[in-house]
Amino acid sequence: MGRFIDFISTALAAVLALMFLTLLGVGIARAQSGEKIIPRCDTFANMKATLFKMFGEEIAATGINNLGRALSLFIGPDGTYTVTLQDPGQDPCIVDSGTDWTEIHPTKKSY
Repeated sequence: MGRFIDFISTALAAVLALMFLTLLGVGIARAQSGEKIIPRCDTFANMKATLFKMFGEEIAATGINNLGRALSLFIGPDGTYTVTLQDPGQDPCIVDSGTDWTEIHPTKKSY
């Protein structure tokens, strides 16, 4: 029984790893609407211009994580959003995008 469970666990891990690598290897990111396709990675200037041209998205927030990676959030007037992640010395890449972005502004009472 133990060998069977080990086999199933290994097979499941392999399938999940393959799915993850497939998603990473696509090389393009499908944006929020239908047929629009934008490059998954590009220079920051090109990414910024493309997101504005296609969705009206503008940079709304940035941050640097403990690995030195820059995270940028672009938000559009119709609720679209795109999140990019950029390693030091590399071009940013889209890591997420979607619709229905909602801003929440906490008050001091909420934390």
